[in-house]
Amino acid sequence: MTETSTPDPHTPPTPIAPTSTVAPTSTVAPTSTVAPTSTVASRMLGATDVRVSEIALGCWGLASQSYGKLAAGRFEATVRAAWDAGVTTFDIAPFWSQAVQGEGERRLGLALGEDLQKAVIIGRVGQSLVEGRVQAQFDAPAILRDVEQSLSRLGRSTLDVLLLHNPPRKVISSGYFQKGTGYLLSSGMIKCWGASVGTVEEAQMAIEEGAQVLCLVHNLVHRHDLPELVTQLEERGVGVLARSPLLYGLLSGDATTPRFTASTTFASDDHRAQRWTPDSFPRRLEEIERHRFLVEGDVPDLATAALRFVLSSPHVGAALVGARSPEQIVHAAKASRTPPYLPPEHVAKILSL
Repeated sequence: MTETSTPDPHTPPTPIAPTSTVAPTSTVAPTSTVAPTSTVASRMLGATDVRVSEIALGCWGLASQSYGKLAAGRFEATVRAAWDAGVTTFDIAPFWSQAVQGEGERRLGLALGEDLQKAVIIGRVGQSLVEGRVQAQFDAPAILRDVEQSLSRLGRSTLDVLLLHNPPRKVISSGYFQKGTGYLLSSGMIKCWGASVGTVEEAQMAIEEGAQVLCLVHNLVHRHDLPELVTQLEERGVGVLARSPLLYGLLSGDATTPRFTASTTFASDDHRAQRWTPDSFPRRLEEIERHRFLVEGDVPDLATAALRFVLSSPHVGAALVGARSPEQIVHAAKASRTPPYLPPEHVAKILSL
């Protein structure tokens, strides 16, 4: 597993050296709207009928406690803080839990309470916890079963977005999940479907198979994949959910002081302890620091700059922020604004780094 793969809480990532190769990205400002009572703008997700808040709460870290053990009630408090801050979109998977399949879905539904039916829910299929281990199943019967169980646990009749969760290339190319997604669409159990992928090639394959949405890594450091997909995204009207917009928290900290240093160590129950080698971690931090020029004016810190860079793409519907506390998601929500998100000259400088 690499930094650009969807994190798997049961499989430690393979440490890799950072890469500095980037490709140009669009600087066209997206169309967004801000509800009068909300601090977070919303966007249509590609050509689908789904409108998402441009800051969304990704629940992997909360539900799996992949950054370490959380205090009791932190999951629920973070979800409520997100909703109160104007975040209406939530990303959850059945196997994001510590032990019991679907525990995170149940907790999300309960935490949203009377607001559950108004929320936009991104669900996932294809990965399940079986006796404590992750098992991949992408055939139509498994997809139907997983969605029915997810809806039951959430307390909903429809998922707004259904993502195939890290489907192997042979699964994408076979299309043998199509009967499942087709039935779910026609029955109204899902509004649209897509795939969470780790490479440009997988993304292209998914688009060819009819994916309406892609979930992929996009941030200040890993910004080269999205531009390679622009032509297909625009031709097919595919929406993008940007995951890891803060690079597992590395793109954070206050205005002048880095949150992490080369001597930083992570606890053994924090997935980041296995994500970088002792040599690659300092180089990654150096690469991140080259973006600190973005912190000026109405950009108070690097996290805000990182989120606004992601949102400056007209192809991104939402940035999936893996906040693990009420304070973190409230702060992330403040990155939302009307365009332009960053000065054009700053975007141009990012692309030249």
